[in-house]
Amino acid sequence: QTVTIPKDGSVFIKGCSFNADPSYNYQVEVQDSKKVDIFFVPSIDEKYKVDAGESFDYYSDINCLGLQKSSKSGTCTIADSGGILVVNSDSLGSVVADIYLEEK
Repeated sequence: QTVTIPKDGSVFIKGCSFNADPSYNYQVEVQDSKKVDIFFVPSIDEKYKVDAGESFDYYSDINCLGLQKSSKSGTCTIADSGGILVVNSDSLGSVVADIYLEEK
């Protein structure tokens, strides 16, 4: 899906699975070579923390993490309540990103 992320904003896309520890294939592509930070997080609560400028929990596995990326893809295993969190780290304004998330 294509999303617009405002400056200093973020978007959370929850995984959809009946498994306790699902693996997801994902791909993030940012238009205009702008940069985002990509995290997999245990729940949507982490998005609210990010938006409030607070510290938050995320999966530190290198396959599940991308800082200052204009594109990234991979596979990540997370809790069933979790999902992907894409944070606009571009200081110049909003970014448009295509985000693909599918259970492996």
